[in-house]
Amino acid sequence: MEMRIKYSIITPVYNRADCIMRCIKSVENAINKIEGGCPKPQCQMSEILQSVSLLDDSGLANGCNSRLSGQNTSKSSRGAFNLKVESSRNGVLGQAGGGEFEHIIVDDGSTDATVSIVEEYVKGHPHVVFVKFDHNRGTNAARNEAIRIAKGKWSVILDSDDYFVDNALQVIVNTMQKKPNYKHYMFVPDDMQGYFEKNLIIRGAAQKVLLYPDFLNGYIGGDFIHVCSTEILRKYPFDERLRIYEGVFFLMFFREAQQMLFTNNVVTIRERNRKDSVTKDVLRTSDKVIGKSVLRNETYLKNFEEDLHVLGMSRRLHLVQMNLLEDYLLLGKYEEAKELIAKIKKIKGKKGKVLKLVSSLKLGYLYKVTLKLYLILKYKI
Repeated sequence: MEMRIKYSIITPVYNRADCIMRCIKSVENAINKIEGGCPKPQCQMSEILQSVSLLDDSGLANGCNSRLSGQNTSKSSRGAFNLKVESSRNGVLGQAGGGEFEHIIVDDGSTDATVSIVEEYVKGHPHVVFVKFDHNRGTNAARNEAIRIAKGKWSVILDSDDYFVDNALQVIVNTMQKKPNYKHYMFVPDDMQGYFEKNLIIRGAAQKVLLYPDFLNGYIGGDFIHVCSTEILRKYPFDERLRIYEGVFFLMFFREAQQMLFTNNVVTIRERNRKDSVTKDVLRTSDKVIGKSVLRNETYLKNFEEDLHVLGMSRRLHLVQMNLLEDYLLLGKYEEAKELIAKIKKIKGKKGKVLKLVSSLKLGYLYKVTLKLYLILKYKI
């Protein structure tokens, strides 16, 4: 008997009126690409946009503050918040030859026309589940809510400014049917092909079993398109205090799965040059961003320091500790820096000497101003 798999495609969205339909339609097209796909759509994208009067002369969506506020109250593990769910939630998921699909879209308090666009689309497409937050809580909160309500055994994370290639779900379903014994599958976004071609572990491989220690030690990095056991995602929810630095959470998933099957097929096209992209939010040009970096490094050490010791990855441990030390000094946290220096013991290299000097003379503010100027000039921000 053919194995049936349920997939929950998870899309957090915030102020993406100009591109959310591209993402949504790509999911619909990918489902329909599989023989026996979901029923024909009852309305087209142009009809949806016209019905909510969103387009200006440039073809981009106008800002729109008119939206339905959440009426139902739901409680997550991170606290109470207002949200509203719209869909034929008890209806049949989009069905296709190798599996069943639902597309969970969580709006993170958008203030433009995103909500209106998705609401109109949901009316004719019961495979879409739409959740609305009444205020902006961050991408990780949106992901956690989608994971919480997901019906699928597997979750596919698809960002709202990215979109599937037409055969994306066919590739995913075929791969998992042929190799069903993994808890985590990884595929390629188009903008990562160059990196994967150069990576010593992945390059030249059509498929490769990747191991948790390879990611922990930094031998493999970069972004993948993840198809992960929903059970694992629920076990290790994303920290909602962090809106970036997802890598530390994926390490938790990798440790649980131990072995991940990488398939060298492009399944998404990604847009990373947007002015409102969060990609540049990792640049430490403000105390807020530096504080997030502190939280990321502290979370990393709390969860993985023992593994790094056991696996003999002293260089990796030292790198993370030095990054945290720099963050402490940038924020003027000299007591924390002093304790960490004592713990590290051996601080080597030119940068290490500079950081020790900054710590002893309490020159954190001067160091921060210098770093900020360097980053502004380098990245032209």
